[in-house]
Amino acid sequence: MVIKTKDKKTRGVLKGFGNRDCTQLRKKALDGAAASSISEDALARALIGEAIEVLKKNRSAEDISNEVTFLAENIGEEDDYTFMRP
Repeated sequence: MVIKTKDKKTRGVLKGFGNRDCTQLRKKALDGAAASSISEDALARALIGEAIEVLKKNRSAEDISNEVTFLAENIGEEDDYTFMRP
């Protein structure tokens, strides 16, 4: 995963943040939700909402909408992304 940002402070926090860190973060969130009797669905919706709040700080609503739409349209792991050619 590549995380790009113009903000030097954020870049410092995210330096070295990779897939392993995301996996650990996801596990921690799922474990915390389970311990609090929160469904995985509710956790996922909350995380999506939080992610959008973070994106709103530096991106337009249209840009965020395009990103979310792209992710939703390409959600199947077996499908090629729409921009890929055979």
